[in-house]
Amino acid sequence: MDMVGLSDTTLKPIWALEIKWSDRYFEKPKELKSLIKFCQENSIKTPIVTSISKEREVEYADVLFQFLPSSGYAYTVGKNTLGMKIKNKHTKTLSFFKVQIKDLILNRMILFRLNLN
Repeated sequence: MDMVGLSDTTLKPIWALEIKWSDRYFEKPKELKSLIKFCQENSIKTPIVTSISKEREVEYADVLFQFLPSSGYAYTVGKNTLGMKIKNKHTKTLSFFKVQIKDLILNRMILFRLNLN
């Protein structure tokens, strides 16, 4: 596991991220053994897995992997980090990871629409 989001109230894992610089796991999700085990033990149903170029959901072992290109994920993290730095000059209430996930969903929708054209 490369990154885990924790609940503010229970401090238990609520999301997980596995960073890969390969498309191999898109075709062979069973090779993500430690991620599968972690997700099953912590009731995480939809972890994010980065890849070189693949974007799609793949289900294996009752886990729905959300594959996203690493470049898109890096862009989202960078954008949110800069936004957080600017906004934190005025307020301390910004929740970095909530914004990050919201932007990831938005970026996925944009990439999906681009793929349709």
